[in-house]
Amino acid sequence: MAVQADENTNKKGIIYGLDDVPKPFSKALGLSLQTILTMFGATVAVPLLLGPQLGMNPVQMAVLVSACFIAAGVATLLQVSIGTGLPIIQGTSFSFIAPCLAIIASTDAGGPGTMAYISGAIMAGAVVEAIIGYSGLMGLLRKFISPIVIGPTITLIGLGLYEAGAPQAGGNWAISIIVIVTVLYFSLMSKNKKLSLFPILIAVVIGYLVALAGSLTGIIEAGAPGYVDFAPVRNAPWFRDIKTLILPWGVPKFKISYILAMFAAYLASTIESFGDYFSMADVSGAPKPTTKQINKGIGSEGIGCFLAGLFGGFANSSYTENIG
Repeated sequence: MAVQADENTNKKGIIYGLDDVPKPFSKALGLSLQTILTMFGATVAVPLLLGPQLGMNPVQMAVLVSACFIAAGVATLLQVSIGTGLPIIQGTSFSFIAPCLAIIASTDAGGPGTMAYISGAIMAGAVVEAIIGYSGLMGLLRKFISPIVIGPTITLIGLGLYEAGAPQAGGNWAISIIVIVTVLYFSLMSKNKKLSLFPILIAVVIGYLVALAGSLTGIIEAGAPGYVDFAPVRNAPWFRDIKTLILPWGVPKFKISYILAMFAAYLASTIESFGDYFSMADVSGAPKPTTKQINKGIGSEGIGCFLAGLFGGFANSSYTENIG
């Protein structure tokens, strides 16, 4: 059952509480789309970063990205329904990039073969994470995990996004600056309450229209960062082959050194999620998460990560960017 918002919700400037439904439907749809766009960049970035390292071709890359989104959607549903009950988006985590790169560097099994090892490590680590959650261990550790531990952990993970975000933004600084300024204006300075609900959605639309105009007029050359090319979308199939939905890279392979490397990332991810639970409760006007909620949240994340390995994607974690 969803956690009820407390009586101070309005005092905190919250427009919609946990159990409120935005009306009309068009507004709810817009807010939902904005939520997806907020997590879209990071969720796509991880497979786009690791795919080339795996030597994957465009078709395999499409399967990898698709797997990550399917896993993120399922994991989010689990978190909301059987986890904390808080609206915490789950998505592909940057915490797992380092162990994945280590696995890639230590094997020459090729893209699908290496992904089989990565999937095995993800699934094994996920089982341990689920056990930590449902055994009650995570709730018992809450007294030892203070803001001094949570703050630096989330900060370091956030700073790790620079490696992915800055090079991509640097491909076309003009469009990047337009998007950044638009987000800042509508989220911080706009007096229009309706438009201030959609800063990211508006920024993405404006940035895309600028890129499209530049592409059509020849200002942005074909193949350059920011160029809008409809050919890949036009030629891509509408639906994935159902046969590739489960274990697209073959049967998972397990190697103890890979599992241990992945488990270290799970520890960092767990601490990040612990902090995110409290942050989400605060910004949504909900009571502080109980020990039971924390245990169920970490347990559900373990199940979600196991399914991510089953779908052939990368491990998930709670998304801090969607909380803010």
